[in-house]
Amino acid sequence: MQDFNQELEFTVSNLTEKNRHPDDYFTATITPPLPLTGDHFEADSIMYSAIGTNSAITGRFDGGVPNSYLAIQVVFPQGLPDGEHEVGPAGSAIRGTFVFHPTASSSSEHVRAKKGKLHIERHPNLNSINAAIEMEFEYQNETIKVSNGKVHATSDNPI
Repeated sequence: MQDFNQELEFTVSNLTEKNRHPDDYFTATITPPLPLTGDHFEADSIMYSAIGTNSAITGRFDGGVPNSYLAIQVVFPQGLPDGEHEVGPAGSAIRGTFVFHPTASSSSEHVRAKKGKLHIERHPNLNSINAAIEMEFEYQNETIKVSNGKVHATSDNPI
């Protein structure tokens, strides 16, 4: 179940500067290890976005390679209560995307999550959100797992 060459809910390529608040983090274990990150993903750029009725948390890792990146994004309804929720495939209310852009000469490949879990905890007084993320993706007949995902994202706008 692969969905390639589709736009993200909120475009990752706009995360070109290292935009993150000092206390923000987005880390995860990736299995099997990937060339750009190995088995440890740690985002250089982190963004919490709210557009329309959805919210998104996006982490992007550049790794010092020009025009190359890897991004993980989870999208969920703004009214979703704090707690644990199932991540479903494309078209689900809660969905994940994994984006590879491995080299300057390659094009991006967007892979939608098959399944997973999202646990969120908002801190409205701090304009921040914490999340735990577990997702599975199918890419070229191989399962890629994003596990132990830990996120703290701060927004300049109310959460």
